Order: sequence, then structure tokens, then C-alpha cells
Amino acid sequence: MIAVVAMMMLTVSWTASENTVAPQWYAVSLFDETEDPNSPTNQKIDGPYGGTPSGSCNTSPGIMCAIQLDLDPNDPVPSSVHEADQQGLDISVTRQRQN
Repeated sequence: MIAVVAMMMLTVSWTASENTVAPQWYAVSLFDETEDPNSPTNQKIDGPYGGTPSGSCNTSPGIMCAIQLDLDPNDPVPSSVHEADQQGLDISVTRQRQN
């Protein structure tokens, strides 16, 4: 009986670890260039960044150009930084570009 329980626990933990993905970078732009660039409601998440931000999207301070999010692979990408924050995601890891 102990062996069966141990096997079930191992199977569940292996399945759970299979579904976790490392945090990914997402490109960020502004919904409206005339509005506050630092407002999370104006920061649109465009989709996967395609690697680690570099070049002009790797300076500070500036306007956010990328955000790192730890999403469940089955969940849709939030449409804005504000929405990501409302979903309880960590929005503190970002990269900026100069104006």
C-alpha cells in the first residue's frame, strides 16, 4: 500500500513539474503614445519578445519595452500590464528603452 501511495505522489509531482515553464519575456508597447507611458493601463503586451531583451530595449530608466511573466502555458497572455497585475502576476521584472 505504501508503494502504491509513493508511486501516485511521484506521478503527480512529475506531471506538475512537466507543466511549469520558465518565465518568458513579452514585448510591450503603448496603446496611446499621447498618454502616460508609465501607466500600466497604457502598456500593451504584444506577445512573446523572442528571447532576452537587448540593444535599445535594455536600458534604464525609460519606457517599458519588455516584461517577464511567469504564465501557466494553458492561460492566455494578458492584454496589458494592468491586466497582468490584476491576475496576480509579478510585473516587477521589466526592461526599458530610451524615449
